[in-house]
Amino acid sequence: MNENFITIDKSIYESLKQENQQLKAELKWSQQLFQLTVDNIPHSVFWKDRNSVFLGCNRNFAEDASVDEPENIIGKNDYDLPWTKEESDFFRECDKRVMDNGVPEINIIETQVQADGNLFWLDTNKIPLRDGEGNVVGIFGTYENITERKQVEENLKKLNETLEARVERRTAKLRETENRLSRLADNVPGMIYQFQLNPDGRMSFPYVSSGCRDIWEIEPQKIYDDAESVFTMVHPDDLPKLKQAIANSAQTSQNWEYEWRIKTPSGKQKWLKGISKPHLQADNSTVWDGCIVDITRRKQTEDALHQLNEELEARVEQRTTALYQAEARLKKLTDNVPGMIYEFCLHSDETMSFPYVSSGCEDIFEIKPSQLTIPQNSYLLFNGVHPDDLPKVQASITASAQTLRNWEHEWRIITDSNKHKWLKGIAKPELQADNSILWFGCVIDISEHKKTEAKLREQEQFLRSIYDGLEHNIYVLDLEDDKLHCVGINSFGLRIMGLPAAEVIGKTVQEIFGAQAAANIYQRCKKCIEAGKAITYEENLMLQEQEMCFLTTLNPIKDSQGKVYRLIGTTLNITERKQAEEELRASQHFIQSITDYSPNFLYIYDFEKQKTIYINKEAVSFLGYLQKDILASIDERMFERTHREDLDKIVAQQQKMLAAADGDILEFEYRLKDSNEEWHWFYNRQMVFNRKEDGTVKQSLGVATDITKRKQAEIKAQQKAIELENTLKKLQETQAQLIQTEKMSGLGQMVAGVAHEINNPANFIHANVSFINEYSQDLIRLTELYQKYYPNPEAEIQEEIDNIELDFLKIDLQNIIRSMEEGTRRIREIVLSLRNFSRLDEAEFKQVNIHEGLESTLMILQNRLKPKNNFSGIAVIKEYGNLPLIECYPSQLNQVFMNILVNAIDALEEQIYGNNSFKAKITILTQKIAKNTAQICISDNGSGIPSNIIPKLFNPFFTTKEVGKGTGLGLSISYQIITEKHAGKLFCDSVVKKGTSFIIEIPIVHK
Repeated sequence: MNENFITIDKSIYESLKQENQQLKAELKWSQQLFQLTVDNIPHSVFWKDRNSVFLGCNRNFAEDASVDEPENIIGKNDYDLPWTKEESDFFRECDKRVMDNGVPEINIIETQVQADGNLFWLDTNKIPLRDGEGNVVGIFGTYENITERKQVEENLKKLNETLEARVERRTAKLRETENRLSRLADNVPGMIYQFQLNPDGRMSFPYVSSGCRDIWEIEPQKIYDDAESVFTMVHPDDLPKLKQAIANSAQTSQNWEYEWRIKTPSGKQKWLKGISKPHLQADNSTVWDGCIVDITRRKQTEDALHQLNEELEARVEQRTTALYQAEARLKKLTDNVPGMIYEFCLHSDETMSFPYVSSGCEDIFEIKPSQLTIPQNSYLLFNGVHPDDLPKVQASITASAQTLRNWEHEWRIITDSNKHKWLKGIAKPELQADNSILWFGCVIDISEHKKTEAKLREQEQFLRSIYDGLEHNIYVLDLEDDKLHCVGINSFGLRIMGLPAAEVIGKTVQEIFGAQAAANIYQRCKKCIEAGKAITYEENLMLQEQEMCFLTTLNPIKDSQGKVYRLIGTTLNITERKQAEEELRASQHFIQSITDYSPNFLYIYDFEKQKTIYINKEAVSFLGYLQKDILASIDERMFERTHREDLDKIVAQQQKMLAAADGDILEFEYRLKDSNEEWHWFYNRQMVFNRKEDGTVKQSLGVATDITKRKQAEIKAQQKAIELENTLKKLQETQAQLIQTEKMSGLGQMVAGVAHEINNPANFIHANVSFINEYSQDLIRLTELYQKYYPNPEAEIQEEIDNIELDFLKIDLQNIIRSMEEGTRRIREIVLSLRNFSRLDEAEFKQVNIHEGLESTLMILQNRLKPKNNFSGIAVIKEYGNLPLIECYPSQLNQVFMNILVNAIDALEEQIYGNNSFKAKITILTQKIAKNTAQICISDNGSGIPSNIIPKLFNPFFTTKEVGKGTGLGLSISYQIITEKHAGKLFCDSVVKKGTSFIIEIPIVHK
């Protein structure tokens, strides 16, 4: 037989043929039954394709359209029927709107002219028809003739019967919707419920899903009959708080969220979490819509499972108005349950769709539900998944599809607004008849939970690093059956014991240390347990074949009943300290013999006892007392014999010693009176001698050497040096004054000469500018008169007008003259500022406005202040106060302003050239600070002056500038002008990296 042929058994063929004929018969019967059903509906029914072409109708509509039989309507449109053109246009427009929007239009009241020419009133419903993928492929319409209801009151009874029939049919559909709602609720993990609290305190559950069997182990009917039954299972410690949380939610109308424990009838202990939203009813009762989930395995997990499906709203909208009540209830439940409820379908052809998503989709994914339910848009939800998590999400969905096990997964998303979130999804899969898989579930935002987990991990790591990083032995002992078991020890403890963790963790104290040592440890642990508080003691243990001494602290840990069940111990190895103490005692005798023969004063001061506890024989001899008598009152006698000027120095030295480190030597000098009432100078060196257990200084050791002869020689040398320094200072000041006086005299004469030479030609130009302006205006008016009376000049004249651009010339000439006026005015201001600054005619002491001097100085320095290439300029902020005329030497005061401003500009220029974004500014503040004192403060925001340089600023020839850029005389001369000439003050206030201020204070009137 040819291998391309397939043999079929005759009996199988006959069976298939018979099944095919049976299916055709059933299909024909279904079509006849459908037609019979719609023909018996009292409404007129029709359905059209996407182009508004009729595909069928019932007999009532066929009679209205005058086509005799329903099958005759197929292929026709509204324009082929006996309606008017306006009616047909209206019908087509309405059809297009319903199919384009995909939203039903219900109870359309419209008129229609029937085949017999009569006008009828119709109540029309139009619903979009969708294919299996949800695409709109046509429209289904029904209408009811309500003419008689409008015209005749007598037909009310017949209309009521029709309405009752419609209600009955819609009730059946409502029950179908409720069954679907119940199925959706029963398939979402957890329990969906409605809980009602009446004003009188009575409680009830209007609705409970079948999930109560899994959680409470009772039937829904029992909860309906007795609402208190669920509260009897609540743990006694949690019941008052649970009821209080419900009462608070009822009072504040805020969402209710709580976690509590229950004990089921079978004895299982569970942790539950409930989330719901309260609504105040018209009768003042409160109804909560929410869900309860079992969080026993992960108490701190996601918010409660949610349910119901927002797609029910779209499906309910495709039905008649009688389904609105169910639609409202479904929408209320889904919108009030936190998170997103959804149906996710994986089709047999591996395409995906979301038949339904709740409004929570927009809160979580920032995607509208209407976008996501379009089949071809299902990818939108996966686009936001973090690239690192997308393969895992897809793999988890595939695994759930293959095994039909509940799907549960956590992943990250990035929304369109760039928000990063952690999500968790829980769903239950079901295999459908068409081999597609449909998941019913919910998605919740667990970002805050993830942040909490991260913080807990960081805290645990932090505590673990402290636990293992401390250089102290830390161990944990549990008390079990009157025995002590080690359940934990840090890394340092294992190292000091020289044992691996396996030989310590889980072992008893006797197994670790032996019977004798364990007995001592047990007695101390028993003492700590009986006391119920921490105890500290010293103990000796044999570790790694050597005896070690430890300072141990035991802390008891109690359970909820107050019983000690665990001890936490910390030990400090003090073996070396104990050995050192022994060595110290052994060496004290040797040290005593040395100190007694030292030519210096040796003493030990105890800070804890606040007294000197030892002095050597040399100190006793100096003071003229016996050693056995002097120690009792040594500090009082030393106080009496110490020079009064040195007492504060000694007290400060003792405070420094408390903060000194081991090895630091603190040195100071002081004066003491001997037994013969003669003063001696002593050079003292003091260091830390001993510390307490907490590390603070306990005792200090001091060595004092008599340096009286050296001090007397130093004092004589210092007096001679002071005399020489004063002589040199006077010479420097005299030299600086001579140099600066000559300099400023020459500068003043030069400035005055330049001002005089500039002033004459500037006045000449300024005086003639007005005449030029007048003459040019006359010529322009004359030209305009010529243009007015001779608008058409000769060609040569017109050509010359074009060449010289007469119109532009008239405008630009006026601009040039105004610029010349402004330039000459500016020159006159500069000349006035130069003359004001030089003040050669005002050398005498007189009253002046110092603001004029400041403005003149700023005018001279304007070229250094304004912006230039690669220089952003320096802003000058003037905060002038209301000052009277001040008695001063104007020219010398201007010299001070110039020196301070130039220094500020130099400092700011370095900042600007080093940082283009730096905004340099100088602030000048003047004010009256006392009845007869004026203050001028010039500040900059430069790099500031180090504190060690400020005292040297006013010294002659001192400068921080490079060689050739400064003489060091400016501030020195300024200081002399202010302090000596004006009996005032000049001082500097500077903060590094923030700026510098020079403050001048001078009398307003000199007495």
